[in-house]
Amino acid sequence: MSACYSVRTGHQTHSFVVPATSHSYARARIFAPDDAVLSPERVEARYCLREGVQTLLFSPHPGVPVMSNMETFTKYAAAFEQAIRSDDWSVVAPFLAERACYTSELPTPLGGRFEGREAVLAYFKRIVDGFDRRFATREGSLLDGPREDGETLWFSSRARWTTPGRPDLEFGGDETITFHGELIVDLADRYDEDTRSIIAAYLREHGSALGIGLDDPPP
Repeated sequence: MSACYSVRTGHQTHSFVVPATSHSYARARIFAPDDAVLSPERVEARYCLREGVQTLLFSPHPGVPVMSNMETFTKYAAAFEQAIRSDDWSVVAPFLAERACYTSELPTPLGGRFEGREAVLAYFKRIVDGFDRRFATREGSLLDGPREDGETLWFSSRARWTTPGRPDLEFGGDETITFHGELIVDLADRYDEDTRSIIAAYLREHGSALGIGLDDPPP
């Protein structure tokens, strides 16, 4: 089953067939002014200017607004912080595709690759319980971004963990989030070798007291 929508730009009309299936979207890259008219009027689209070419994202469900990747990311980040406070990770689930994957370059066993929404959510809970909650405080800050590039959003951040009687742990990294429609399909946290070494050295010296284990690196 499908629906046919059209966009009128000046004297031209562009038609698109959109599959009427859940989380299915149609994109069209056209040169279009900001006042492009959608037909039927209740259908909503978002415009992303990319080197003078606008991308139109149509919802397969007429009348249902389409969020931009930035809007989705903002809501996802808020839900993530809520889950940290409440320990209820179900609030994050609606933002992840069923086939979502997460890759963390933290030293093993803290990092790894996790495939599928349930595995990703289980990892989030495990790393927060087994790492973040072992410290008294955690403060994060955004260093750069977020910036969109097509269906990918990138940002750089830094965080500091503190606990009485132990030195602070502070490090940063980059995160890339890939979307399909309004759902996240891939997340990746990346850290350079110096950062990984700092984390490993800290946990070898203080991890036992904090209750955080760290595998020895492979030979």
